[in-house]
Amino acid sequence: MSGILGIILLDGSAVDREDLERMKERIRHRGPDGSSCWIDGPVGLGHLMLYTTPESLAELLPASNTSDDLVITADARIDNRDELIDDLFSHKERPEKISDSELILLSYERWGEGCMDKLIGDFAFAIWDRQNNALFCGRDHLGVKPLYYHLTDRSFIFASEIKALFGHPDVPRGLDEETVGDFLVPILDDRERTFYEGIRRLPAAHILTLKGGALVKKRYWSLDPNREIRLSSDDEYAAEFRRIFLEAVRCRLRSAFPVGVSLSGGLDSSSVACSARKILAKENGGGIHTFSAIFEAVPECDEREFIGAVIDQGGFEGHQVRADTKGPLEEFGRYLEYEDEPFWILNYFMSWDIFKVAKEKGIRVIMDGVEGDVVVSHGLTFLIELASAGRLIELCRNLRGLSKNFEAPVRSILWNHCIAPLAPDSLAQVYRRLRGRDRYRDRCGIVNPEFADRTNLRERFESYLEGSRSSKDLREDHYRSLDYAYLQQVLEVTDRQAAAFSLDCRHPFFDKRLVEFCLALPSDQKLRRGWSRWILRSAMSGILPQKIQWRGGKANLSPNFNRSLLAHDGELLKKVAFEDMGAIEDYVDISHLQETYLRFASERSTEDSTTLWKTVTLSLWLSRQEFAKE
Repeated sequence: MSGILGIILLDGSAVDREDLERMKERIRHRGPDGSSCWIDGPVGLGHLMLYTTPESLAELLPASNTSDDLVITADARIDNRDELIDDLFSHKERPEKISDSELILLSYERWGEGCMDKLIGDFAFAIWDRQNNALFCGRDHLGVKPLYYHLTDRSFIFASEIKALFGHPDVPRGLDEETVGDFLVPILDDRERTFYEGIRRLPAAHILTLKGGALVKKRYWSLDPNREIRLSSDDEYAAEFRRIFLEAVRCRLRSAFPVGVSLSGGLDSSSVACSARKILAKENGGGIHTFSAIFEAVPECDEREFIGAVIDQGGFEGHQVRADTKGPLEEFGRYLEYEDEPFWILNYFMSWDIFKVAKEKGIRVIMDGVEGDVVVSHGLTFLIELASAGRLIELCRNLRGLSKNFEAPVRSILWNHCIAPLAPDSLAQVYRRLRGRDRYRDRCGIVNPEFADRTNLRERFESYLEGSRSSKDLREDHYRSLDYAYLQQVLEVTDRQAAAFSLDCRHPFFDKRLVEFCLALPSDQKLRRGWSRWILRSAMSGILPQKIQWRGGKANLSPNFNRSLLAHDGELLKKVAFEDMGAIEDYVDISHLQETYLRFASERSTEDSTTLWKTVTLSLWLSRQEFAKE
């Protein structure tokens, strides 16, 4: 994790170094190990360095190629280094040391924009091409590394974080009201827009070219929902998954400093931790730090039984963080110093404290298993495939297995994951009416009706529902979940949170090779005998403790969130709902908000706590903005 930024003045005037310095200062936390600028007339690039990989210790950015006609600034970790070096150099020319940014620059010099087909890893970079008088930017396949920009007739400004853009006088603070409405619903399917008018993100798997004032964006990679892998046995599937997953973890262990893992005790984070242990033990006998949230006051949320099963294998130095002693909003002002937009991660306060302790322990690289279940897939749509194909014996076997493994009634599994998704939409509408439910009212009731009308919220909501309707095909359903823009937003929020502590957060499950493999698997490798994520469970034999490998579910953290929100932040919730409504009264139905607070105070429902969270966090964010009253 580093910070990048740049200014291109389209009118030909010279870049003012002070503008670059102001931008850098706003994201100084991203690069405590050094910063520098490169300016050539109307073009200026900047970089803030965080040393993480061994190669980064000697890396200086921005950097030029040997002919001095290409200049790069990059926040990057390239995982297929050996392959790239083989393609770029003869055996005799093979360099002893080369940085990841140099590999990107040489790849662009050799293949132009085709270099994107050669790169594997997490990256956001910008290359100024002097010969073509053009800027070329690229972002990694899944959107781990962020890149934001603002374009006017006079200038193009970009940076790793939005706050850096506001260091330049050409970038205004205007509120994008449609994004406010989408956040409140929520509609989380936009890949480019932000809460600020005129500020956009470069979407994952996209390149951007700026030449002569014309900006062109292009998607260079996408998942293939029609590709299917066919191997000869379950053992072969498990062996191939294990090979790819271990390589994804190994690449992310490349560090000049101690490495940590955020360990919840669930299947995904435990797989990352145990795989890292296996790799480090084989390579250098080193251990790995783990950081876990514990809940002494809320036993139903506590996972120490499973965390301990990992730690007890040896090779770990475990650290525990109490996650039941403060409210989700207690340090929200501090969070907003680093998060540029409201966000939808309810348990943000837990990972904040984990990153804080990791920083204190000298960690610079921390891995996690975030959204691993989305990448691997629970596979429940396979039930619909079995029912549609008349494979009733296999359907019944999976239903009984799911009921036993996850302690849920067969009838509820059958209804929720088989019958209801197959029901015609007209029948579903009748069912909702009989129960007195209305999708728009249920989801959008918190929104001020006048604001909703002004921003055409209902039309966007109905379009969103149409596009997110469940599929009857598991691979299509899996593809949609992987293509969901919300995943990119989760990665961006996590990036900024880690950056607050000068940490590089790495996500083995979001390895392009692993994502492609998991999507292409046959359905019965995703759900087998009532075990969701079957391929991960079978591949982790001998790596994961069986206690975790074959556990049915994981702890529900909602009781702790609801308890903490009311016990620690109840007065703040009440104040926003009944006294200090100024920041949100244009966007929120205040009477609905007040009813929600009163109901939550007595019932503590997760639905109400979620509504209060998004409303109060929006209010706190707006109150800090210059455009709050506009």
